Amino acid sequence: MKFLKADGCSIPQHLVHDGMIMGHLCDPVRSNRLKDTAARMLGAEAKDGQSDLKLAYKNGGWDFRTIPVDHPAYWVYSALDTVLTSRVVEKLWKGTQPYRYAYEIEMAFIHVLRDAEISGMNVDVPYVRRAASKYEEVKGRLEAYLFDVYGLVKPGSDAQVIALLQRLGATLTHRTDRGNISVDNEVLMSLKGQFPVAGVIQEYRRASYLLSSFFWKLQELVDSSGAVHPSTKPVGARTGRTSVTDPPLQTVPRGRVVRDAFVAREGHMLISADYSGMELRAMAGDANEETMIAAFERGDDVHTWTAAQIYSIPLEQVTRQQRDIAKNSGFAKIYGAGVETFSLTAGISMEEGAAFLDKYDELFPGVKIWQGELVHKVMQTRKGHEWGWAETPFGRHLSIEPGEEYKAPNYRIQGGCAEAAKRRAIALDAAGLGEFFRLFVHDEFILEVPTEYVDEVLARTIEIMRDDQTFPRLPLVAEGETVVRWGDKYSKEKNGLLDVDHPNYELEAAV
Repeated sequence: MKFLKADGCSIPQHLVHDGMIMGHLCDPVRSNRLKDTAARMLGAEAKDGQSDLKLAYKNGGWDFRTIPVDHPAYWVYSALDTVLTSRVVEKLWKGTQPYRYAYEIEMAFIHVLRDAEISGMNVDVPYVRRAASKYEEVKGRLEAYLFDVYGLVKPGSDAQVIALLQRLGATLTHRTDRGNISVDNEVLMSLKGQFPVAGVIQEYRRASYLLSSFFWKLQELVDSSGAVHPSTKPVGARTGRTSVTDPPLQTVPRGRVVRDAFVAREGHMLISADYSGMELRAMAGDANEETMIAAFERGDDVHTWTAAQIYSIPLEQVTRQQRDIAKNSGFAKIYGAGVETFSLTAGISMEEGAAFLDKYDELFPGVKIWQGELVHKVMQTRKGHEWGWAETPFGRHLSIEPGEEYKAPNYRIQGGCAEAAKRRAIALDAAGLGEFFRLFVHDEFILEVPTEYVDEVLARTIEIMRDDQTFPRLPLVAEGETVVRWGDKYSKEKNGLLDVDHPNYELEAAV
């Protein structure tokens, strides 16, 4: 649709169907790529054209751009795509009917995304170049330091980092989902107080990630008008959440360092509107947890209020660390994290973590009851089936593997919040604001509006984003502000480049 509309042909929404959306609704676990889905539904021979084309590439030294257009493998592969799509969609359509409302949401949403992607986000190219230069310098300096002092050749290698930390006496117990020793950011964060090199490795990885995922990538992607056109996959996760690639803005680090690269076009301003405590409000409402609901309704900062109750101190005495621990505990409940993961994320001992979660359960007993009920429901749905499933507020089934029923609260909340945000994006479009829509990242909408209309559009956007249907007990509400640069919403923070201007950067503190 993007390709055709860019060439002047716009297909009416009611004439469009999408087999990938159908495939996700029918089976959100397995790949919904065309060839994979066709092989499952029609037989393994559905991939024959793909195999023949790969063989032709190998024998001829071609790729998709250079293979002769009259080569049999080329036109058989290409023609087969339309046949497979038609055959697969015929089968998927029947399976989609129980999720018809969810399907209609997704189909309306992709039209909003299409127009946003065509418009794109304007980029401050000189800033991007300065940022790339700065982080290249930082990366090189950190790499040299780690080699000279610790003999670490590849700071990006988990195996080498593990060997170094163990040689220095670190005990590494945290594991990845596959059972391997983990040295992710949370592990390094917990170690750097005792082993300063862990902090240096963190900074090296941060610089490497910012360069490869954003500052180098943005220079590759920016078009002649100075804009990039991020690609948003409407069902990028099993829960129905979106994902953004080219660049991967769903993983943009908190703060302004990357966001400062995006600036409004001349005569315009950006509106950044995001939901306030979206997932925690959803949990409180879905669990009918009256104590937490009351805190939200009073307008309290729930994380600060929770910390004050658990530590038995006045609100004004709550420290940043105590608030962060309370915040992590709330998300631990949503994500089904255990004591070890919560403690590691919060940066506290296992004993402290266990004690905090016990007090959390006493303060918010409805949350624990709600968790247990959702897990029980998933186990009930497994009867007679290979897998069970969690159900979103609008009836979408999200499959859960045996033994991982603890994920049910996360799936329901994430899936429900995704549905709420998509429905509100559709409402914004219906209200005539779709032409201003530029980007959707998690629970944040970015609009670009002519300066003379920006206050009016901001007020209307906040009004439309309010959702009191998905989790009726506690409405989801939004906050917004107008900025020239996306990073300006973090105006209390230093510019992302300035925080590395000290000549020794993190090295002095680390040593």
